[in-house]
Amino acid sequence: MARINEFNDFRVDVFVRTREQRRAHVSIDLDPTDDPAHGQQQFTFWHGYYEQNQYFPMMIFDGETGMPLGPG
Repeated sequence: MARINEFNDFRVDVFVRTREQRRAHVSIDLDPTDDPAHGQQQFTFWHGYYEQNQYFPMMIFDGETGMPLGPG
């Protein structure tokens, strides 16, 4: 889990360092994505809308550039 946290921190650090100038605001874009699961995979749950077992991660992006900032 520590490696995942380090990677997430790295993504945010890259985002901050690659800005040419400081922004007055940052738009955050939260997008869920469905990832169907087959069989008895761990950490999957039934989603009634999609009518399937699946992973349903929330992803976080910069709203202006689309740069991924991390999982939600």
